[in-house]
Amino acid sequence: MKHLVQLVLLTSAVYFAHTVLFADDAVSPRITFSQDRPEIQPVKPAADRVVQPGGTRVTQSSGDAESGTSPRPEDLAGLRYFAQTGDAARYRIEIERLQALYPGWQPPASLSDLQTEGDPQLDLMWQLFGEEKYAQVRKLIEERVKSDPDWSPPADLLANLTAAEARVRLVNASGLQQYDTVIRVAAENPGLLTCANVDIIWRVAKAFAERDRLERAKDAYSYILENCSVPSERIATLQKALEDLPRDMVDQLVATEQAQAGSEEELATIRGDLARLNVSQSLASDSPADDADLKLLETAARDRNSADDAMLLGWYYLGQENFGTAQTWFKQASADGAREEATQGLGLALIGLDRPNEAEELLRTEWQASEDARNNYLAAASALLAARPLVEIGAQPFAAISEAVSGAQDARVAQEIAWYAYEIAQTQTASQWFELALSWQPDYEAAAFGLALSLNKMSEKEALAALVASWSNRSERIADLAVTSGARTQKVAGGTPSGGGGRAAGCATSINPARLSPGTALSRGWCLLNKNRALEAADSFGVALTSGSGRVRSEAAYGQTLAYLRIGLLNQAAISATQASLPPEQARELQLDLLSKRASAAFEAGRYSETLLLLDERRQYAPEPFDLMELRGYAYLQMGRYEASLQIFEALAAAGHRGGERGIITTLEARNAPPSTSGD
Repeated sequence: MKHLVQLVLLTSAVYFAHTVLFADDAVSPRITFSQDRPEIQPVKPAADRVVQPGGTRVTQSSGDAESGTSPRPEDLAGLRYFAQTGDAARYRIEIERLQALYPGWQPPASLSDLQTEGDPQLDLMWQLFGEEKYAQVRKLIEERVKSDPDWSPPADLLANLTAAEARVRLVNASGLQQYDTVIRVAAENPGLLTCANVDIIWRVAKAFAERDRLERAKDAYSYILENCSVPSERIATLQKALEDLPRDMVDQLVATEQAQAGSEEELATIRGDLARLNVSQSLASDSPADDADLKLLETAARDRNSADDAMLLGWYYLGQENFGTAQTWFKQASADGAREEATQGLGLALIGLDRPNEAEELLRTEWQASEDARNNYLAAASALLAARPLVEIGAQPFAAISEAVSGAQDARVAQEIAWYAYEIAQTQTASQWFELALSWQPDYEAAAFGLALSLNKMSEKEALAALVASWSNRSERIADLAVTSGARTQKVAGGTPSGGGGRAAGCATSINPARLSPGTALSRGWCLLNKNRALEAADSFGVALTSGSGRVRSEAAYGQTLAYLRIGLLNQAAISATQASLPPEQARELQLDLLSKRASAAFEAGRYSETLLLLDERRQYAPEPFDLMELRGYAYLQMGRYEASLQIFEALAAAGHRGGERGIITTLEARNAPPSTSGD
């Protein structure tokens, strides 16, 4: 019965090759797909020798087969090698080959029986074969034939060696996209095209598809689905077919696979995988997916808490600009364990929902994780800066946006910052960001126009004239600006005393602080700081730092440090504090403020150990205020140090601080919560 089944399968494979794969091309090489082993050839008389390429003779030892005796010791070398290496599949195939050659022969009961009559040289050849050192095997065969003319290599060694070398050639050709070579090598080595080598059949199918022989590619995939038994390989076959074949052909293969499915569970797996493939393809092509596929995937995401399925749905709906549904699925993906990727998707969905404030806050903590994360954060920042009416942006987000833009050298977002500054009357800051944008993208007309407006507003005649001269033949509106600003410029110039460096009357207007004397710049810096125009104030204090007066420099360093602290630029603040000698009380004040803000920044970035170190350092200079005690308590909480956290919050509660009671409740809830389980 077993031999009858094998015969039927082999016959079907031959029929498949001759009537389907090559029906349309008489000159194509013939490819035969077989089952788990090559078709057994007729046995030749014992005395016959087959001459292999290079003159190597191979003994066909078939006299033993005809007489029903046992194989020779050298015939068992391959079987012995496969047994020693634990290659069960090839061990079984080798037994079947030997039983076909020697009817009635039974394999040894134990490995020790195989080892009784070994050939060390032949064993070495098999060992090298197992290590894929095929050239060395060829060399050893040639050397032994020369030294022992009566010896010939076993047929199974040469057959396996030839097949392995052919496999290497086919895989290499496939990797190099030499598809004609793939087809030729496969035709010359039909023993490779078995269910034991599904990867080879995939490569052949791919080669047919790349040569627009789609029917042949489909038949190769269909052969796997009809004859090979590993479910994961059949599902992978459908995945590859979906990449290579038109949808109608894939539908035929799916019908074949559904008919071959071994169980309802396997069929459900196939349907689910196919739905994922279809939705993924729709996502890649930016086209609507089938409703049935979406419903199946949504059910799987909910029932199995599958973060992967939820993420796929989130990205699909985001691509379809269904931002509300995308937000829902990204939230579920985050809850199911895919927090980092889901955060990025959720941020983009919030941008689409016109909620840039929430998007910027969400993506701010992750923007340094990768280039994609930074780009997503910049998209949120751009939407926030471009929102109308203007949205008030705090010091911390503004500092993060500035750092991200500088790191990416993103001219587009830089000019968004510039326009934002221009509209809130921080013209000097606006001009600096416009100039920065132009340094990164010299042909950016929008930034050049913004710079021209800023220079005109600050009455920087020479700089404006130079800019107009370089852009007048490229931008009509910049050229027109020179004409419309001429009368106004002359009027302003007429009322300004000659000699430069005039004194600023307050800070209602925007001027270039470099034109002021250090003393005037100092006064203007304090005026700007009082009006919460901290970036412009820092520039003015910078001019004051050039004074020859130690008092002016000291006050300027103090003012510039406060300005940078106000907008969250902590590193710049630390540098400014060292630019001049400060009175002890001012130095202490700045040190306390700087350490407080650094501790807060470290906490928001999730660096809780650093938060505690900074708070400890600050405590050396002054007692800890309630707000920083609360920060310390939450740092302990995030680190899982519940007892230390409770101590802090209980002390705050005893002192009447409202955050203490809230902290106690939060800590107790965290301590008593059951351990979270991974979504993996």
